[in-house]
Amino acid sequence: ADAHWYDTSTGQIAAFVLTPPEGATATAALTLDDLTAAPEVAAAGTEVPAGRIEIAWRRAWTTLAPESLTEADTPERLAYRDFVARDTRLSALDLAAVQARWPNFETVARETTLGTEAGAGLVRARLEALYAVPRRAWSLSVRRSSAVGLDIGHAVDLSALPRLGMTRAWVTSIRRSAGAAQITVWG
Repeated sequence: ADAHWYDTSTGQIAAFVLTPPEGATATAALTLDDLTAAPEVAAAGTEVPAGRIEIAWRRAWTTLAPESLTEADTPERLAYRDFVARDTRLSALDLAAVQARWPNFETVARETTLGTEAGAGLVRARLEALYAVPRRAWSLSVRRSSAVGLDIGHAVDLSALPRLGMTRAWVTSIRRSAGAAQITVWG
């Protein structure tokens, strides 16, 4: 879940998995001297964390239609009706603290081909660490020499740029021109 494929600057295909950038090893450190223009917010609205995380796992090839089941009168029977009517099993996590602070929270939903609930729980825990905190995307114009060696999926150290409010971030896009580079970081 959440693996991303991209073409590198050398023409190779590579992949990376998003993890919380705070714990990643930075490839480069950017300072105020590296910027050629003021940072701009690249994606408004991404600051609200996820209040619910849902991981669909193990597809059930035979399900029952809810209308063909008898009415449920106990919580156990309601849970059973939900179980036999779903085409996939669901591992969900509600983050009460996020839901209380941000009523307009998002739900992060992923469909997987995992066969066990334990595997779905591991993916859910990784996504909780990634999406349960506010994150923001910034567009940065930097000198070309500062972007040498950077590529999509690399972590950059932004602790020298306090305005951004993050210490580390992932490079999610990069566009190089003659004298400068435009990178988008998310973290």
